[in-house]
Amino acid sequence: AELMRTNAKLRDTLARAGDKSPGIAQQVAALQSAVRTARQDGDKAGEEAKAQANLVRAKDRELERQAKKVEEAAAVLARNGELENMVKDLARQLEEARAENRTLNMVNRQREGDILRM
Repeated sequence: AELMRTNAKLRDTLARAGDKSPGIAQQVAALQSAVRTARQDGDKAGEEAKAQANLVRAKDRELERQAKKVEEAAAVLARNGELENMVKDLARQLEEARAENRTLNMVNRQREGDILRM
């Protein structure tokens, strides 16, 4: 509304000045055109800035999702290492139990042999 009033005042002043000097009217019209073009350019720049800001926000969200996936993968990798260690430990325990079982079987055979000899 304020812009319209200012524009109307400029037109009135232009009309009065145009009667006195026709060259001024052309200069004012050129300046008004330049102002309109500048406003349009400013609006376009504002829209582009808004679009770029939205794009940056979308990329930030994607980066956050990817960072979360990396954290999850690191946790899985750590858990995998723990499980591998557990499997190795259980394999070692199994081998120890088998060795102990072999030893006990040998002792048992020797005792049975001793009993048969008696």
